[in-house]
Amino acid sequence: MILNRGDIIPGKQEREEIKSRYLQIKPISYKNLRPILIASLGGFVVALMPKLSKQSNPVADEKTYLDRVFDLEFDLSEISQQSKHQQQLSEVANKVLEYFQNVKNKVPKTLRDLKKADRLTSYSEQELIAGLKELIQFEKLNTGENNTYFLPNW
Repeated sequence: MILNRGDIIPGKQEREEIKSRYLQIKPISYKNLRPILIASLGGFVVALMPKLSKQSNPVADEKTYLDRVFDLEFDLSEISQQSKHQQQLSEVANKVLEYFQNVKNKVPKTLRDLKKADRLTSYSEQELIAGLKELIQFEKLNTGENNTYFLPNW
């Protein structure tokens, strides 16, 4: 192991400190699938590599995707860009929409169904209700009888 080599890291005390820091962050590295960085820039540093990728949210349907591509490629006006930024969904609304897009049985869902969904358990009931209202406002979800919700294309 590089941390044990005296020709790379001179000084036993410094090697032990670096090795100790390495052993501290090793479980975090495995848990988060992020490599460990060991660098010497004016002194040795041991840290987790930063997240370099940026995951994009899936697009709801083909029309939304084509509209987004058109806006990015051809509509360069500031007003259009500002209105697009205003129409972006909140995190909880995106997660709720993602849930509806990925459910196997395409039947209307209730708030109770959403609270049971694994990907939505971190949100409170109030947050889920706010996300549902936001999706209905932007016409991404429809409401049905008995407080049910469904995608427009179901």
